[in-house]
Amino acid sequence: MAPVNNTRPAILAALANGDMTLAELCEELEAVESTVQYNLRHLLESGQIHICGWGLPRRQGLRHPIYRLGEGRNRSMGRQTLKERNARQCRSKRRRMMLDSMVQQKGNPFASLIAQVAP
Repeated sequence: MAPVNNTRPAILAALANGDMTLAELCEELEAVESTVQYNLRHLLESGQIHICGWGLPRRQGLRHPIYRLGEGRNRSMGRQTLKERNARQCRSKRRRMMLDSMVQQKGNPFASLIAQVAP
């Protein structure tokens, strides 16, 4: 006899409170990511949940799906526009320049503070 799966009802109960990502569900349920991901896939296939949007990556990598309770049409991930990519690269360049400036001013707290404030 197969063991009872308590993760799927817990996922449905958590999604009843609002939309969540995989990481938020793992934290809420205090479960292993692979277990939650496995059950999310089965709930998606059965039509009990759907992907309502895509979140931006925190660092590098792909966007992550945002799940919503109920039937619906899964939203496609889409492609990153040129404007979004250029803005991301510009933010990364500014952050790198600030960190380099802070390293050069190591030992001088005032110059380090100015490096963080000035563009």
